[in-house]
Amino acid sequence: MASWNPAIRRYFIFRGLLSRVFLPILVIFMADQGLDLGQIALVTVAGKVVSLIFEIPSGAIADTIGHRRALVISLLGQALAALLFLPGTLPWIMAGTVLYFLAGTLLTGTGEALFFEYIKSIGRETDHLKLWGEGKSMSRLLNLVAVFIGGASYALSPSLPFLICAAQFIAAAICINGFPSPPKSISVTQEEGFMQLLRHFPRALKSIWSVAFVFWLVVMNALLIGSISGTNDFQQLIFDHLGATTIFIGAVYAIKRVVSMILNSYAHRLATFGAVRIMTVCTVMLAAYAFLTPFISSFWLYGAVVLIASAIYGLLEVFFNDSLNKAIPSLSRATTISVANFATSAVGIGSALLFGSLHLPLPQLYAVLGMLIILCAIVPLIRLYQTQKI
Repeated sequence: MASWNPAIRRYFIFRGLLSRVFLPILVIFMADQGLDLGQIALVTVAGKVVSLIFEIPSGAIADTIGHRRALVISLLGQALAALLFLPGTLPWIMAGTVLYFLAGTLLTGTGEALFFEYIKSIGRETDHLKLWGEGKSMSRLLNLVAVFIGGASYALSPSLPFLICAAQFIAAAICINGFPSPPKSISVTQEEGFMQLLRHFPRALKSIWSVAFVFWLVVMNALLIGSISGTNDFQQLIFDHLGATTIFIGAVYAIKRVVSMILNSYAHRLATFGAVRIMTVCTVMLAAYAFLTPFISSFWLYGAVVLIASAIYGLLEVFFNDSLNKAIPSLSRATTISVANFATSAVGIGSALLFGSLHLPLPQLYAVLGMLIILCAIVPLIRLYQTQKI
């Protein structure tokens, strides 16, 4: 931490202010406003679709208008989005969700690019990895506090988490606006223009398809992580049904992050098992999590069960990235990762649509999800074992 100059310290304060205070209570808030499961799923899908569509063009926009300016616009947009939730009706919640994810696409990747550009401009490029690791650790700790505050503040007033979140984003915008702006650089995306983005995706698909192990690895990761990310927030409704307070839910969200952090740090010790075995174990864990959900009658026990999904995320976040980067050619790395992210988002959208379209009790929907995961994982796992490099 002693190596942090004022600008670096300012940047990491900015990162710490990005935690979504309303995250642990968002679905409960929607249910409390009278939205049914189908409407909640519709809102969830709308946000994910907006994020999926605008993720790539947002990078070109950020490169065009400048990274620091893009961040300020993004943060002010997200602050406004948090306030749009307050009326509590479906149209306002939908508007808040769409604006939140639309503005958020300007944030992803842009902040990292701005920080790297600054570090490079002051001649400390070799320190980037160390500094980034220190900053991530600090922001994760602040995120733990934020999600707990979200649950606790909702118990005081349903509008409080959204007001706090709006204030956070405004403070983050002010903070990053004072960050030094390095010399403007022209990105490849900006030089090639938006039409190049339309040709990017087919090239990426071809790159993945040409290496069988990579293709099936991407499919399995999308299946597991996508199904978790698409249905994760519905856990709040089950907690609420079982009688958990929002304070308890906020505490569980904080513990989930601790579990992911620990497994991120220690996952390398399991490297001898190999990515394919880890994928198999994660598939079994995810099915167990899904099948156990309908039989849970205690929110304390359910709090333990949901940590299984967090453990899967913590493991695959490391193993998938490592296995993918080792298996693909250097020139294909960026395109392969972009398609992998797209596939994961697509599965997340499909999972949320499943929950919204089937007229079943929510716990039983998790059991249906578990059956689908097992059925869909059979062929990819067999192909992974057949194509893995010995």
